[in-house]
Amino acid sequence: MQKRIFHCTKHAVINILTDLLHKERFYIRDVNDKKGFIYAQQGLSFFSLGRTCVIRIVENGADVEIEVRCSNKLGIGIPGITSSLERKILHLLQEEL
Repeated sequence: MQKRIFHCTKHAVINILTDLLHKERFYIRDVNDKKGFIYAQQGLSFFSLGRTCVIRIVENGADVEIEVRCSNKLGIGIPGITSSLERKILHLLQEEL
């Protein structure tokens, strides 16, 4: 699980995240705007192994705290891949914002 704080609105983060997740071949399964959750998933393939990604967005005044948690559906894979994916998502988000 990776966290980072940005100075923007929750809706700006949601709009940018949907584009970023599509670039990483994640498909948005659910966006809960009221609770601030985005649930995305990759299909089952040799390299992705059914990865899921849950992004939690919490507004704290003028700042937004973003928490990214990725996992594999099958529970197998190379150790550290999910944490590197979490860091990559946050890094791409930081570049866009």
